[in-house]
Amino acid sequence: MIDFRRREPEPADVELTPLIDVVFQLLVFFLLTSAFIQPSISVNLPEVVTGESSDESTLSITIDAGGNVFFGTRAVPIELLEVAIEQEAGSRPLFRVAVHGDVNVSYGAFMRVLDACRQSGLRNVVLMVRENTQP
Repeated sequence: MIDFRRREPEPADVELTPLIDVVFQLLVFFLLTSAFIQPSISVNLPEVVTGESSDESTLSITIDAGGNVFFGTRAVPIELLEVAIEQEAGSRPLFRVAVHGDVNVSYGAFMRVLDACRQSGLRNVVLMVRENTQP
C-alpha cells in the first residue's frame, strides 16, 4: 500500500555561503581596482622655498632618477615624447603640463623634456617642486 503521509515543510533557511562568496569577490574586485585608479611614479622632488602650489595641471610628465621619461603613467622614449604631447594636447598652446623631475635628474635630460614641450607648441609648463617648510 502507498503511504500518503503529509510531509512537514522544511524550514526556510537562507543559504549564506553563496552570499559570502559573492561579497568576498566584490571586496577583492574593489580592493584591486582601487589600487590601480591613481597609479603614479615616485620621484624625489627638489625642495624650494619660493614654490607656489598649483593643482590645475592636466597632463603629467615625470623624469625619474634614472632619466626615464613617463608621459602620464606610461614610459615614453624621449625621442617620441614630442609626438605623444602633440597627440594629447593637439593645437592647444595653453594646455597645461606639469613636469615632475627627480632631484637627481641630469640637467640635459630635463632640458630635453622641456625642449619637447616647446617643440610641440606648449607654452604653459609647470615645474613641480616640494615646498621647503624650514626657514
